Amino acid sequence: MKQVSYQVLFFLFFFFLFFPPQILAVETTVKDMSLSPSAPYIDTGIDLFIGSYLDIKQWGSAALYIPGMTQSWVGLAGDGGCTADINYTLPGVNCWSLVARIGANPPFLVGSRIATYLLQSGRLYLGINHKLPFSGTGYWNMRIIVNWTPPPPPPTPFLKLPWDYLGQGLSFSDAALKINSYFDHEYPLLSSGLLEPVESQETVTNYRGEFRNPKYPYSSHDGYDWGRLAGAPLDTPVLAAAAGCAIYKSDCTACGNAILINHGNYYQTRYYHLQPTDLITTSTIQCVDVTQGQMIGKVGFSGNVVPGGEAGAHLHFMLVEDKDRDGDFNDNIPDGLTDPFGWQSLAVDPWSTYSFTYAGESKLGNDSHYLWTDAIPNLSQDLPTNGGFYTFQKLKLNFPEGSVAEKTKLLITSAPIVVISDVLQSVGTGFIVTVQNLFGTFINQFNQDFTLTFDFTDEEIARFKPETLTIYSSSDGTNWQPEITTVDFTTKTASAELDHLTQFALVGELKDTTAPQTQILFNGTNINPGQFAPPVEISLPSSDIEGSVSYTLYNLNDSGWQQYLTPFQLADPGEYTIQYYSVDIEENTETSKSVSFTIISDTTPPEVDISFDSQTLTPVFTAIDENPVTETVEALPKNRERHTFTDTFANQLVFTGIYTLEDQIAQFRIESLQYNTDPIIIPEANILEVRYLNPASSVTNVFGQEWIIKDELQLKLVYTPLTPVCNFVI
Repeated sequence: MKQVSYQVLFFLFFFFLFFPPQILAVETTVKDMSLSPSAPYIDTGIDLFIGSYLDIKQWGSAALYIPGMTQSWVGLAGDGGCTADINYTLPGVNCWSLVARIGANPPFLVGSRIATYLLQSGRLYLGINHKLPFSGTGYWNMRIIVNWTPPPPPPTPFLKLPWDYLGQGLSFSDAALKINSYFDHEYPLLSSGLLEPVESQETVTNYRGEFRNPKYPYSSHDGYDWGRLAGAPLDTPVLAAAAGCAIYKSDCTACGNAILINHGNYYQTRYYHLQPTDLITTSTIQCVDVTQGQMIGKVGFSGNVVPGGEAGAHLHFMLVEDKDRDGDFNDNIPDGLTDPFGWQSLAVDPWSTYSFTYAGESKLGNDSHYLWTDAIPNLSQDLPTNGGFYTFQKLKLNFPEGSVAEKTKLLITSAPIVVISDVLQSVGTGFIVTVQNLFGTFINQFNQDFTLTFDFTDEEIARFKPETLTIYSSSDGTNWQPEITTVDFTTKTASAELDHLTQFALVGELKDTTAPQTQILFNGTNINPGQFAPPVEISLPSSDIEGSVSYTLYNLNDSGWQQYLTPFQLADPGEYTIQYYSVDIEENTETSKSVSFTIISDTTPPEVDISFDSQTLTPVFTAIDENPVTETVEALPKNRERHTFTDTFANQLVFTGIYTLEDQIAQFRIESLQYNTDPIIIPEANILEVRYLNPASSVTNVFGQEWIIKDELQLKLVYTPLTPVCNFVI
């Protein structure tokens, strides 16, 4: 018998050694709770997950005594003789029955008991199915048992905003929420080249769950863009969001100068459009260690920042998870893209459940988690029936007595800046204000108006037309309505009397919505339209009607965008195309302009034809060149003259000579000549001689011409008076 037992144990040992059982970490939560007419709702504090097993049942005494009930007492099953109408928490079931809600999902009936596996996730709320006003006596005692498998813990937040926003006088929420472009949670496919469906194009679903909002720019965006409004204008130092190993990326034209940091926790951050200077590294092979907050570059405009695309200088920040844990982040683009703000909506994140095929492989989108070490501030306080006064950052709320009919919870969270139209924009960040009862039901209408006040003391109010400042409200973050607003510029506050929630922003009309204008000026010799002689100085003056120009960019022959600071020269011959545009301090961006021109090269100096005027008997010098030539004459001693002939390319012919006229004989002798900077030439003794007749007695005034070198006749022309005949003597 012992022999058999040892054999069995031996077998089991090796079976479990090679085939270990899968152990699920199931946990059990047991909690006893009570409900009564004076406290008809309760937040259990229990968070439930899909797949959990939930058991709620009576535990001890459970009897309510309510005016109007049809039975002697009411248990968890409710009053069987009363059906709840639309004014009850859950219509269509027994009045005063036990009901529950999981998260923001619809309420459901518990009754005397429920025992089931869950298809929902969220906080568990319990309540008596009642309508207001509600009174009675008694209480229910219940026991809640939950068997659940804890989900994997979310990654630990490790990121800081990648610029010094504190140095700009901004708080974390002010800087982080002044977003130029969002991560699109529906289809963040920009880096992949995959197209999103037509119905989703030109819309963005942001981290708050605002689905397909057409007012947010950059559909399909796979990261966040921040610029001047967030305290990150051109040339702002870009800082490492966390410690890691940084490497340069050079194979993405649209990205421009890019730094990628592997943080050693299966996450990589990417920083695009940096300036070409002050990069932490330009190596694409060997990464360099960086610490959190260390400068890795500067905000720039390299890559895809042309107007019509990502207009203007900004930082594109991107987060990638190495989902397959193979050390290669590129093979998890796009499926490893994640939003560092997480997913802050009760709806299902569309990106986390999106399945698609990429590069021949089946892919699934990614879960997003809040990974900033700084939290977006919020307020959570009780709002009782006797009202209350609340202050949160620049927002103040005053609820009078009777605003709510039961005990509630007031929640306030900072919200991103709001862009309602091209001219209407929020004065700083906005706020999401919600009120819910202890059953998790949101209350959006109030019995009494409450006062909402914005304090705009620390905002850039000079950007807005003061007479347009108005509080706007929205129930969905997409459609905004103006509220009747009282503005006090002495106290720098704006107030409105309201009876509804949820999202609010102080909005104004921007003073400056007009893009600046840029000229291109050429300082050089214009030979023909669009043709210049070198050198040519280029200047790009710009102006802005309402404000001032922030910067001007130009792109010479597709060599990449550069910031224009001072005029520059071009001297090399060839064809040129310059694209250019300017951006003002409001980030209004001019449409890119383009000019093409040619710089022509000519190194050949002009030649000169020498003749005599038959009427004045003086020499005539005629320049011979393909381009216009100017002549200057300088008188020298002993009847000598220096003649300088200069063409449009600064090529020169300079010679000195002597002219004499005696007895109708004109002579001109060349003493020296020089082409450009070549050595001076001293020619052999030479004379160009012309003999004249009496001008009044002959058809032609010239009798003969002679060209003599070293006293030897080289050429002689003899004209026969009264006939068109000329004899050559050589």
